[in-house]
Amino acid sequence: MTFKLIFKGELKEGKDQADVVESLSKLLKKSPRLIEQKLFSGKPVPIRRVGTREQARRYVAAFEKAGAVLHIAAEPEFDAESPSQTVPDSGDDPRSRLGLKVTAWVFILLLFVAGGAAWWSYPIWSFDEDTEYRNRTAAALASEDLVALASVDVKRATALEERLFGAPDSDALLSDAQGLWSTLARFGLDARRDVSDVLLGLYTSQAEPNVALVILGDFDTQSVRAWLNERFEVERVDESTRTVYFSWLNQHTCEPSPLQAMRLEPSRLVMTSAERLPDLTRRLDTNATAASALGDWRARADTSLATVAVFGPKRMGNTLPGLPGMLMAGAGEAAAPARSIILSAAPTLLPPGLSVDATLFSDNPDFLQQTYESAKTALASVRASATKEWPDLADLFDRISLDQAPGEVSGVMRFDSDFDDEIRNLVAASAGRMFGVASRPGQAVPEERIEDNPTIFEPASRSDLQAFSGFSDNDASMAWTDGPFGLAVSKLTLNEEGQLRVHIEAEGRGLPNLASRSELVSLTLHGVTDANGESLLEPGRCKPGRPLETMTLNRVSEGFGFKDGESVQYPTVTGEKTVPLAEGVTAEQVASIRGLIEYRMPTQVQRFVVQTPLLGRVVETDNVRLHFSESNASTLSYQLSGETHRLLAVRGLNEAGEVLSESSSSWGDNWFGGGKNASISIQGEANQVEVFIATELETVTFPFNLASAYPSMTSDFNTAPPTISPVEANVFERTVEASPPTVEYAFNEPEQEVTTGPGRLAIQRLDVSDFQGLYAQMQLYVPNTLPVAHQLAGAVVTFNTARLPDGRTRALNASTPVALGPDGGYWNNGEFVPDPERPWWRGDATLQLSEYEGEKPTSILGQIRFQAPLAIATEALPTQPGSRWSDGKMAVEVREWRTGEIGLHIDGQTDRLLSVQAFDAVGERVDNDVSLSNGFGEPVLWVKVADRPDRLQLLLAEQRAERSYPFELTLD
Repeated sequence: MTFKLIFKGELKEGKDQADVVESLSKLLKKSPRLIEQKLFSGKPVPIRRVGTREQARRYVAAFEKAGAVLHIAAEPEFDAESPSQTVPDSGDDPRSRLGLKVTAWVFILLLFVAGGAAWWSYPIWSFDEDTEYRNRTAAALASEDLVALASVDVKRATALEERLFGAPDSDALLSDAQGLWSTLARFGLDARRDVSDVLLGLYTSQAEPNVALVILGDFDTQSVRAWLNERFEVERVDESTRTVYFSWLNQHTCEPSPLQAMRLEPSRLVMTSAERLPDLTRRLDTNATAASALGDWRARADTSLATVAVFGPKRMGNTLPGLPGMLMAGAGEAAAPARSIILSAAPTLLPPGLSVDATLFSDNPDFLQQTYESAKTALASVRASATKEWPDLADLFDRISLDQAPGEVSGVMRFDSDFDDEIRNLVAASAGRMFGVASRPGQAVPEERIEDNPTIFEPASRSDLQAFSGFSDNDASMAWTDGPFGLAVSKLTLNEEGQLRVHIEAEGRGLPNLASRSELVSLTLHGVTDANGESLLEPGRCKPGRPLETMTLNRVSEGFGFKDGESVQYPTVTGEKTVPLAEGVTAEQVASIRGLIEYRMPTQVQRFVVQTPLLGRVVETDNVRLHFSESNASTLSYQLSGETHRLLAVRGLNEAGEVLSESSSSWGDNWFGGGKNASISIQGEANQVEVFIATELETVTFPFNLASAYPSMTSDFNTAPPTISPVEANVFERTVEASPPTVEYAFNEPEQEVTTGPGRLAIQRLDVSDFQGLYAQMQLYVPNTLPVAHQLAGAVVTFNTARLPDGRTRALNASTPVALGPDGGYWNNGEFVPDPERPWWRGDATLQLSEYEGEKPTSILGQIRFQAPLAIATEALPTQPGSRWSDGKMAVEVREWRTGEIGLHIDGQTDRLLSVQAFDAVGERVDNDVSLSNGFGEPVLWVKVADRPDRLQLLLAEQRAERSYPFELTLD
């Protein structure tokens, strides 16, 4: 027999609640605020489960001494094993409840036939009495610069969530998780109880951010203010307007956001930029009319869980900076004739589920008809090609439908409880472990696969921490090691304003009892100083003692290396922190980067064994509660509350007690409540589940100090880089007349080849799409007697003209440089030995014309220009980030240092740049290779180095020999 101790909020006669809260705070070692919120919430609260009546009486006596009344409830006994425990049922047999659900569903169908389904479906499908309030709020948000409007009906969403996935754990403990809803819950704010609707407006204004958020419901504004004070940097409070002005700091970079403002009212919370708030609150207070037509949005929002409307899609590109803005602008241009585009998610009654609808509204019937026909053709084409390869995809395509109505075109996709079964069938038939979606009874269970090296959870101590270098000999890049941890600067970069950022990478190896989702290892930065101890951090950004200073190392994986010539494998946990330096600070000024790595090491671990079926089962300790929700033989789903960082593992076991491998998992904060939820897909059928919880933690700290802001550049491998020398004009003219090499492809046969002059151009891929325009991926092969190798552009491939299917031509004028070098070969004692069976230079290149639209050409006319330097000039460039060289025609700037390489940004007449060399302090070359990449249209040159260089040298072509040859690509 076990005994559950329950507190119902009762006090001993004559006792004051404030005094009792203070006494219980000391007894339970929790803050008074948490005690009051958790224990005096108005509902019974489970305190602890004990094994004997005597233990229960001791707890009752302790509560009585504090002035509180504790109740005892007897529970059935469950078997225990040492050190494991088998968890009892938390109520009726889940299989019985499953049968009851089926019976209830049949009864519901009868009620539906009889006309009673309206009652059953309340409140999901019922009229919401707050709709008018929400619509007035939407109208106020709809100012002239509104581009998009989103809304979520929280009441409907939580009702559907409960209907499909079961009610949330009513006995959940107050969580220590740092997610939005968990932190709100610690201040007594419950989204399920307090929030009715959430509305978000997106605007074209250039003020940052371009959003306004309004949350409707019933709020304790003092609790919201307390939450803001803990969560953000509160700048000031305007009591007359009940407005809090605040900002937040990036956890990794300490960079502040633009000033935000939140107006606190009992029925709504209004948050936007400080500049936008006055006008928005005026519109809200005066019930302003919408400047944008909201009829289309209202028609969907009144019956939907969530709705997103885009008004005037052409303006979308003005709402986002950089590449996202460019992409949105392109998409908006294509949909310019549309009045609005609306996405909505609405509940369906039979079967219970969700319908996702995308509707395009327009006053242009020709545009609507063209859109409908194009979408129908595209859907049919994709379905035909996909189901030919994977027939099981047909069930998924059956969920998609297209429809037309006057003034609109829509597409709908349905989701219900069978959706994941159809995914599972597809996976089982076609893709094995490609997806990890839950299966259901009667559906295919994944083939069993045993975990090769499952983590062992057992008692541990400091003596179990092994040295970082004891796992692998590959530690050259680590600037600091202590115990099982290593630390290094991985990158040194410049932001858009030219300020330095130091990127610190940390790694822990072989940590005892390391959880698969580690929240127990953290890195805290204490300071970055110069030789005189003066801080080099941006003043006022990173404030001492704030949580933003701490970064959790949570990327857990298997590490591989070599120890004493043998391959080794070990568990690792890694993370990276970005540290912005103050304006004007150089990397040379940094003399110390100080901080602390902390490991809350589980020293005592408790193992629980849970029998299947899992639905409704509970694992609970003093401070952790795990409640299994909708689970089955190959999926483990649960809600986690309390001190969530103590959960180490949840693993499925087969009949033999072996650990089954995971195929996929999801993990995150609960949507509308505190704590975490997780779903783990396993390879095979779980006969039982084991849960490991850390019952005791010991904090082990490792102070660190890095003496430089530069990444390590030391390497044991130097490829003795080739030298580029001027060539004789007659040598170039003679060798460029050679025939192209004959290439046999062992794999990756090109789509087509074309030869011209000494070159063989192999096209691996040539596509035309609305998203990326015209895109080509190619290789160029030339005889290795041609003196064009080791340059950034020994050749240039140009697409001049495209021939279209109707006979018209279109100018392209797109070029890409090709760096040519050996294909294969190896290094021997510092000398390169070429592959005698590959007597050619090879270069890989891509060419993209993003603005290309329309049909795929039938052929492309182009040319290849081969070039070699007749005279070479050199220019010096310092290595410090921000160093720049320019002659008015071309500019080169050092933008980034990484471990083993330096990144240079180049612009202007870049074809003059032959290469870049790196020299150490005594004049020895330390560069290994130079390569050019094109990141989003911006050329970046990467110089790989074997040691830290003291200076860079640019090689420029003063005079060149050139020869061009035409070609024509014939396309299918």
